Amino acid sequence: MPICAGSIFVGVFVESHVTLPQYSVFILLGISFTCALMFIKSEKKYLVVCVLTCLFLSLGIFRFHQEKEFRKNTIGLLGQSELFEQEVQIVSPPDYREKSTKIVGKYGDVKILITFPVTNEFHYGQIIKIKGQLSKPEPFETNSGRIFDYSGYLAKDRIFYEIRYPTSYEVVGTWDTPYIYEKLFLLKEFLRKNITQSHRSDERGLLLGILLGERGGITQENQDAFVATGTIHIVALSGYNVTIISEAIAYILIPLLGVTFGIIGGAIGVVLFAIMTGLGATIVRATIMGLLAYLSRMLGKEIDIGRALFFAGACMVIQNPWILVYDVSFQLSFLATTGLVYVTPRVSVWFKWITHKGVNEVVSATVATNLTVLPFVAYTMGIVSIVSIPANILIAPLVPLAMLFGSLSVGLYMVFPVLALPFISVSQYILSLILSIAKKGSIAPLSHMIVPSFSIGLMLVCYLVLIGGVYYLTKNHNR
Repeated sequence: MPICAGSIFVGVFVESHVTLPQYSVFILLGISFTCALMFIKSEKKYLVVCVLTCLFLSLGIFRFHQEKEFRKNTIGLLGQSELFEQEVQIVSPPDYREKSTKIVGKYGDVKILITFPVTNEFHYGQIIKIKGQLSKPEPFETNSGRIFDYSGYLAKDRIFYEIRYPTSYEVVGTWDTPYIYEKLFLLKEFLRKNITQSHRSDERGLLLGILLGERGGITQENQDAFVATGTIHIVALSGYNVTIISEAIAYILIPLLGVTFGIIGGAIGVVLFAIMTGLGATIVRATIMGLLAYLSRMLGKEIDIGRALFFAGACMVIQNPWILVYDVSFQLSFLATTGLVYVTPRVSVWFKWITHKGVNEVVSATVATNLTVLPFVAYTMGIVSIVSIPANILIAPLVPLAMLFGSLSVGLYMVFPVLALPFISVSQYILSLILSIAKKGSIAPLSHMIVPSFSIGLMLVCYLVLIGGVYYLTKNHNR
């Protein structure tokens, strides 16, 4: 599976930077066919590797070539920059930010990102007649001096146009939405409203991120603190959060329904949760891995986490090749999980002196994942957090507690607001503790540093040095 997934990744990566001739796919398929014939005669195992590599490399190139053609044809449907006055369908839940509200409107086959003032409220399934200036997303410079490819970032969601602050709009009706999507998004909006009413502003924003994957409630000051301490993944739903939810569902349902029906119910629950929270890249990756874990449990077998990771990544990139190059969330999630699976066992020998098993696991996993993503974070974001490891070690055990008491407090608040008060107090205390760690860490002396721009080649060299260093230190500790 790693060979197949890696070949797909290479094919997509190459095609994203250089448009290869269409016949290159047929050349690879021809090489694959030739290697297959040679294998039949000689039965050399390396020929199987060649066959798989060429097949999936050609698949990666073909898929991204298809996406580029789709983008080219879609962009051609509307002008480059013109006054847009049409009816659009709202095809996803609104994204509420600190200073604005963003919706995705669909006009025919074209998706448009539309930005409104924060006071405007919309709902999935509405049809709005809108008037505003249509434009293509443009790259911009970040605070760390990096050029952010905004058009590529939106392309991962098949969004190729935007309208910022329309001159006028009017809700004119609703479209026939899929029933399950409509109900799940209504549930999400209901939960969002109750979280907003039951928790204080800063804690509310963090809980919205942890439970529902919304980052709009987090103030810019708090976001900067999480970035500076390398804990920004805490703000939104991550694979870690989905794993907690997956295990919680299984823990509740299996004793009630038995292993088979409990696992089936758990799998359905995880999929519905992923849909409700917007099917972000990290959520989809964790959901696929969670479903594979459920399947392994049902069959009575132990899951190979590494194979599950590459299988999930390959499925996602085939379905949407844009995420490999333009979705930093997917890239970070995949790298962090790779570190968790493959680097943690090597790093754990460094911390044999920590006798408490739970603490040892948290420290080892945190160090491994932070080391794994460090060169990539420096390359893409330009910020290296010096306090990332201690901040993550302190925050990691608090996240399940925040999710538990946050869920209980909101659940009780919907039914018996008075009974929910003790749980709300505990929830707010845990959330404020997480915020406090991030804020204090961000203002600590030398808490983070800005890294000048450097090439992708240098990033790869950093990874080679990092791999060599981990191998050398692990080998010495084993001695």
